[in-house]
Amino acid sequence: MTASGTSPNRSRSPEIEETLRQGRSMTAAHSAPRDIPEGDYTVPLHKAAVRREGSDVTILAWLLMLHYSLQAAEQLAAEGISAEVIDVRSLSPLDLETIGASVRRTGRVVIVEEGPKTGGVSAEIAASVMEECGEYLRCPIRRVASADVPVPFTPVLENAYRPDVPRIVEAALEAMQF
Repeated sequence: MTASGTSPNRSRSPEIEETLRQGRSMTAAHSAPRDIPEGDYTVPLHKAAVRREGSDVTILAWLLMLHYSLQAAEQLAAEGISAEVIDVRSLSPLDLETIGASVRRTGRVVIVEEGPKTGGVSAEIAASVMEECGEYLRCPIRRVASADVPVPFTPVLENAYRPDVPRIVEAALEAMQF
């Protein structure tokens, strides 16, 4: 073993070393698209942002899961499904005006969160959506979340634990069955 922890017979690329050191979440976050304006700016945290317009299904997400949801929307578009992706930004206050307008238009909701499903943020958002515009829903709200297990620390297990693009696509396709 060398001082860096690798076998002297085997060298790893810097990218692999970084992935092993930080785990998938950090490397995925670093590779997420950047839409940061030049100069000073403010973000209205009380207002959700429509990141992609659509008419068939509403996908609600934030942070890293927002980027995965945008990728899922691209895949859904290739299958003829128009997904609206909304960056929730804030739970309190939750922008039910923006979210509700989308839900009333699409009638289908997929909520994507990186946290666990049980007791997660998506449960609160789902309850608020039901209270605000439940009569417009064509199907049960779909929630895509991490497994209800302790957070794994190895990249392989972390990949299985956290939501990914295929799971988001699958949830949207399930919603479209109604």
